[in-house]
Amino acid sequence: MNEEASDELPREAAEEILILYKTVFESKDRPGQLLRLHALTEWYIERILSMFLRKPDIVIKDSRFTYSHKLKIVQAQNGLPDRVLDALRRLTKLRNECAHSMYPVISDENIIDAAQPIKKEFNLTVRDRENDGLEHDAFHTYVWALFSELSLAVVPLETAYDELFGENSSNQKDTHFSLSEATKLKHYQLLN
Repeated sequence: MNEEASDELPREAAEEILILYKTVFESKDRPGQLLRLHALTEWYIERILSMFLRKPDIVIKDSRFTYSHKLKIVQAQNGLPDRVLDALRRLTKLRNECAHSMYPVISDENIIDAAQPIKKEFNLTVRDRENDGLEHDAFHTYVWALFSELSLAVVPLETAYDELFGENSSNQKDTHFSLSEATKLKHYQLLN
């Protein structure tokens, strides 16, 4: 691949960042931001389910399938790394504590605990912010680290899925998509 380096973000990455910003950061209310972050992560989980399941709407549109159920299905399909699954479970715990409190407080300690499974990405984000001369805010750092993990897992899968099956085939597919298929396709593309 002989593409020239560019400072411009790929379209998919720019779209993902815009969705993150509009969903989480347009509000200044920390508990509200946390609830919206949780909803955003569910959207990522549903995107994974749409690739892995033959009839994803059975799970996605049925309110009896909770976030936790969807996460277990993603885990059973090996759709996300264990560290990301653990981080999402901790986010859910924090979200539930926040949602069931009349006066929710989200401390830096809560955030750092929730970030433990993805601490490598969290620490890289802290270092990047410091290198850019930006203040370190635990919540924003956590959001960015979690978003990075999810988007880096989902967007390449969707790209590979579209290349394998076509963009409009998710409702018609007669085969299961696997992470190994996506990995093989990406390696093949990098080598050619």
